[in-house]
Amino acid sequence: MSKANQPSKILAYLGAAVLFLMMLLTTADVAGRYIFQQPILGALELTEFMIVIVVFCFLGLAQQEKAHVAVDLVVGGLPAPWRRRVDILNRLASLVVLGLITWKTLERGWELLIMKEYSGTLHIPVAPFVFLVAAGCAAMCWELARDIARAWRREE
Repeated sequence: MSKANQPSKILAYLGAAVLFLMMLLTTADVAGRYIFQQPILGALELTEFMIVIVVFCFLGLAQQEKAHVAVDLVVGGLPAPWRRRVDILNRLASLVVLGLITWKTLERGWELLIMKEYSGTLHIPVAPFVFLVAAGCAAMCWELARDIARAWRREE
């Protein structure tokens, strides 16, 4: 694995591990609820946090592997040089928007860290999950920047 790909892959491994844990938690909660009439306290809250981790940990890897959904009804009919230009502009716009999301998410994470915001049932600190959202968005930005550079050099 090259150094350039590591942030996205490391986050994806974390996301996969959390997805597995979420599966175990949900199974245990359902079994506890219907077999033992004793659900796991805070299972819903933990699942909500886990979903955030899973979604944002896979953003960068999905971009790296071009796994995002793309609709090219108009662009597909353009000549190759124009498709490349539109692709660069599209990725540049995505990079700007995700860069802003990363920045604002980091700001919000710091606010929550300073305010010592905790979840309602289990009193889990919220800030680390917000920072993980920012990390996922930053990984996506990294992959978009790499894609723009490759397309600019006509390697893609």
